[in-house]
Amino acid sequence: MRKVLGALALAIGGLSVLSACEMVPAHVEPRDIDDAMARELFKTVCKGLEMKDDDTRRYAAERLTEVPEESSTECTCEYAWSPEKHTWDEAILEGLQSTERDDLVQCFLPALDDPAIEDKKGLIAALGRTRGESVLPKLKGIVANSGEDVEVRTTALKGLGGTKDAEAVEIMVKLLTSDDDEAIRAAAASALVGQVDQPVVDALVGAVTEDDSGVVRAAALKTVRGLNLPESDEMICRAMLEDESPEVRSQAILNYKGTKRDEAVACLRKKAFQVEEDPGVRASLMTVLKSSPNQGSADILCDAIPHYMKSYIEDSSPEKVTGADICQAQNDRDWERSYECFEKALRHRGAWSCKGQQYVAAWFREVGGKPYVPRCKGDEGYGEVVFQ
Repeated sequence: MRKVLGALALAIGGLSVLSACEMVPAHVEPRDIDDAMARELFKTVCKGLEMKDDDTRRYAAERLTEVPEESSTECTCEYAWSPEKHTWDEAILEGLQSTERDDLVQCFLPALDDPAIEDKKGLIAALGRTRGESVLPKLKGIVANSGEDVEVRTTALKGLGGTKDAEAVEIMVKLLTSDDDEAIRAAAASALVGQVDQPVVDALVGAVTEDDSGVVRAAALKTVRGLNLPESDEMICRAMLEDESPEVRSQAILNYKGTKRDEAVACLRKKAFQVEEDPGVRASLMTVLKSSPNQGSADILCDAIPHYMKSYIEDSSPEKVTGADICQAQNDRDWERSYECFEKALRHRGAWSCKGQQYVAAWFREVGGKPYVPRCKGDEGYGEVVFQ
């Protein structure tokens, strides 16, 4: 019995020595990392950070978040970035996206102070997606630095989006209301999403109604929509119908995507019967009307067909005119009424171009009607009738 116990003690002691003198392989893959984690061979896990394969480095970093600090921080910092090459490792940082281990995220922060660092904007975006507490002060410093590159600052603002940090919110409000660059003001408006304090609301509403830039007004309008203010519908509808910027009109429309509310649909109806010269705005309206489960939206697509043919169709078929393919949209949204809608629309075709008449008539035939479908200028047999 003593011999057995002695042999067992010797074996355990041998394992301890082997563990202390870990033999690190020259090459590891994810399955090797899992095996090393199970055996607490943390140097082998760290070895994964050296591999050329992005997936292996990403996985190694992810598993190192489960390793005690003394065994993970040093090797993570060693491979996080290279001061000599001025590069940082995207795969490793991706592996840290969901961790609360700020000690690991901090390994990348010195790279932000390297004036020659490659893809600083990408580094800031990736850091902004982490949960590291030390990232916040860095982002605040970047956005407040007027001498920093505009794209870098807007990326940092995106990283601050939704923050509850009072100082960060104060900085963003100041940028929204006073920065000279419209890209900074717009990014600040977007980053203030979810803020309900009155000074923030006032700044956003002021940007919607008073900022000279359509880019800023559109960004602020999108953020305001999420606040559910009593005056939101009025602001959105006014912007949809009256704002001089196509970007603002389009954003106002898109704010109602998927809407079920009658108030929103009533404004969309006004817009549908207003002549809109910008094709992108018309396309946004078509998208929103198709997305709404409110029957009123389906009715708009039915009733507005004559208006679209008269206002937007001359020498080209609606399929080739952005935001004018309304019969397709109506059929996608409410195909059971397509026969009725196309038949009714054709009764008002007197002022339409030939292409408009051809388009609606062809759709009517597609759903079972039997109208004449004319040939138009440019078609073979122009002037003849295709169907009788």
